[in-house]
Amino acid sequence: MVRPGFVIVIVLALAAVAVALWPRESHTAPDPCGTTAARPAIAGTGAAGQATLCLVNRERTRRGLPPLRENSLLSAASLEHSRDMVRVGYFEHTSADGRTVGDRLRAIGYSRGVSASAGENIAYGVGEKGTPAAIVQAWMHSPGHRADILRPAFTEIGIGIALGAPEVPADEQNDSATYTTDFGGVLDPSLPNG
Repeated sequence: MVRPGFVIVIVLALAAVAVALWPRESHTAPDPCGTTAARPAIAGTGAAGQATLCLVNRERTRRGLPPLRENSLLSAASLEHSRDMVRVGYFEHTSADGRTVGDRLRAIGYSRGVSASAGENIAYGVGEKGTPAAIVQAWMHSPGHRADILRPAFTEIGIGIALGAPEVPADEQNDSATYTTDFGGVLDPSLPNG
């Protein structure tokens, strides 16, 4: 015959094992910047662009700088440049037809005369290296790109992400992305006029 106390001990032991093995929810809060670790081919280029903007602004506000405002003209120029680099197969700030950042910005109507400056960051990545988090991290570890992100004179930004990448084998094109950020703002004498 089984004693009642023995049964209670076995039931309690089984309950303890069940609680220990029960899957637990992660208490990690989602990133307020959204899908920062998702590839643009999966999350979409629009969501990746918004995550990139949020991450860039996080870097600025952590250092006491105001966030950049997204400008649709700068975004159009950025997207056109990313698509052109993928389509033509080059990776440069000057496009294959010889247009500079300033040329491209003036051509789409972003012009503030001689009282404005402009800058541009470009990057591409394959797989995990093509996520918004990886791209912004790479820019922050590159002195020139970091300077653009943290330049007080810049007040506006455009972000353009194209699927695919220059200089990447055909079998990796579907899992790659090319990023361009064009910056605009008030005159910074250390930069050429935009």
